[in-house]
Order: sequence, then C-alpha cells, then structure tokens
Amino acid sequence: MAVKISSLPLANKLNGDEIIPVIQGGRTRRSRIKDVNTEKIETRKSTYTLSELDGTAICDASTESFSILLPEADLFRGKIYEFKKIDTSENTITISSLAGETIDGATGLVLENENDAYTIRSSGSGWIVTSEKTRATRTAPEYAFMHREITAANIEANIPSQKKGRILKGYSKLIVDVDVIEPGSYVQLLPLTWNPLIEKYIPGAVSARIRESKRFILDIQSPDDVYLVPVDVQGKVSVVVGGYNP
Repeated sequence: MAVKISSLPLANKLNGDEIIPVIQGGRTRRSRIKDVNTEKIETRKSTYTLSELDGTAICDASTESFSILLPEADLFRGKIYEFKKIDTSENTITISSLAGETIDGATGLVLENENDAYTIRSSGSGWIVTSEKTRATRTAPEYAFMHREITAANIEANIPSQKKGRILKGYSKLIVDVDVIEPGSYVQLLPLTWNPLIEKYIPGAVSARIRESKRFILDIQSPDDVYLVPVDVQGKVSVVVGGYNP
C-alpha cells in the first residue's frame, strides 16, 4: 500500500537546530538545518574570516582599516560573496585571498570610498569579480575656489572682477556643491566666461534658484576661464565650486 509522506505524523516539530550532513565542495560536513542555504548579511567593523554561511559583508571602516579574509576557493566552488563600504572615512577595507589563490589575478581588492562595492564568485581555483561599483578610477574633483556662507549682505564680495577671485582653467567639467544652511534659503548662480576679444566677462544662462542641497556636474564646452557666481541669495547658503577632467 502506497503511503504519502505528507500524511505521516511528525513526532516533533523541527526547529532548525537539528544536525544534518551537507556535502559541499566534495566534502561532507555537519550543519544545522536552519543554516543550510542561508547566507548571512552582517556588518563588519574589524578583520574577519568568511565562512560558507556568510553572504554579504556591510563594511564600516569609520574607526579603523581592516581586512576581510576569504576561505579556500576550492572548497566552495560557485560560492558568492558581496562587499560594500558604507562609511565616509579614508580608512580602507582589504578583501584578501589565501596564499596561492587570486581575485581576478590579484591577491586582494580594496574598498576605498563610500558605497564602493564588489561581488565575487569562487571558480574552484580562485575568485572572480562578477560586479564592481567603485569610484577608484574617477578623477577626484580639484576645488579651485569656494564661497562660504553667502548671504544677501555679502553677495557683492563674491562677484568677480578682472583683479580678484580665482579662475577655473582647462577643466572639462565643473562640480558645484550647494549646501542650503537654513530652511527657506536659496541661491541663484550665474556662469561668467572671459572673452579675450573684448576683455570682459560674458554672462551665461541664468540658473534656476537652488532651494536644496545638491551637487551639479556641468559640462564645459571650451577651456575658457569660467566663473560661477551668486547673483541672488535668500538666507544663508554655502557654494563650493571645483572641476575635474574625467
């Protein structure tokens, strides 16, 4: 007589702590039921060695730099790990492979900037990068000049003349960081380009009033000297202007 497994009564309800054999990487190990196929998402703040149960490492290096150590790749063929740096400090997180193994040919990866992230997978003999989101290859902005705490009272001091101020030269892009210090504040910026033929600054298009903290990245069509100045201010704001060649 055929009996359906689902119709058999269980003497005790499983709670996940029962030990079962698991074969992984050609080897048999003992594991709790609730740990099988479970990949942990953990925040790491110091040096740590990954296990088969780990999945995503959220890395916080605000206190110190540290390392994440990978297990043997041949034991966990196909295993995927994810890493992301969440702090803004200059401390770094190094993802290190074991001696004799590499990550895309290198012995390690480094998370340097906030939101840098890597996903790697075991090939059985080493590790390969399947996803990378970093700012390591992006040229950092070079801040040419900055205005601090612009108000309607000091706006005249921030309007350039031929004899004062610093000029942005030769950048392919401008970066403008606007920090709205007080609720209700805003700033309106006007680009000025030096025209050597008439020896005057020529106004560009007037920007809309900027009412919230934000970053602009503006394309510059020529290597002309460019100012970006406030022409209308309400309240108190901070504007930092720089440039870079990506």
